[in-house]
Amino acid sequence: ECQGFVLSSRDMTLQKIAENALQESERKFRNITESLPLGIQMYSLQTDDSLVFCGYNPAANSILGFDHAQMIGKTIEEAFPSLIGTPIPQHYREVARSGVAWHQARMEYQDENVNGMFEVRAFQTMPGTIVAVFTDITQRIQADEALRNSEEKFATAFLTSPDSININRLSDGMYLDINQGF
Repeated sequence: ECQGFVLSSRDMTLQKIAENALQESERKFRNITESLPLGIQMYSLQTDDSLVFCGYNPAANSILGFDHAQMIGKTIEEAFPSLIGTPIPQHYREVARSGVAWHQARMEYQDENVNGMFEVRAFQTMPGTIVAVFTDITQRIQADEALRNSEEKFATAFLTSPDSININRLSDGMYLDINQGF
């Protein structure tokens, strides 16, 4: 009769090093995501083609003015009903499928919680998963419109005034513009 035992061992050093590196990488990614002043929303494309809200960063809450935790697990249309009938959900689905990034320089959105204009970029983080990064551009758009209105008023006053008006360069007095009254 033979008695004994079998001993098997494996060096786990490389596996531990890889696990630690992965944890460090995840920590850095989380810190970046949570510290960015840009809003981040994350979506996952399901096999039934629904796009499900699966994450966000603190800036998303600040920018839009509500807690995104209530959106986790909802489809994009359930989470943001004003997107129904717009091309946005389909653009996001295409990004999730193809990996080709999408950008909208000016997107207006309004519902009971949110009212504003946003710049949005969506990109794939892995097949079937996307991140939408956004910033509120409402104040910038309003300032641009106010400036444009002011310039139009000045131009109208300048061009139609019966008084003589001219614009000169300070350095040499050269005429840059004159009105009809001049």
